[in-house]
Amino acid sequence: MWMGRLLHNYPNAIWLNPEPLQRWEYTPSIGITRKIMNERMFLLTLAGLDQGIRELQKAGSGIPA
Repeated sequence: MWMGRLLHNYPNAIWLNPEPLQRWEYTPSIGITRKIMNERMFLLTLAGLDQGIRELQKAGSGIPA
């Protein structure tokens, strides 16, 4: 319910995940969150943050390129 509220107010939101990428496929809660976020989940690293920001820029969220 709370994720739905978040996405209702911020439809282009991204999720930064601190778990190692290798665990994503095998952790059910990560899979559920990833699905809810429409695959907009990125690793909580500098590279993942960069990817997330690029996704937000594509979505027209108002973040300058």
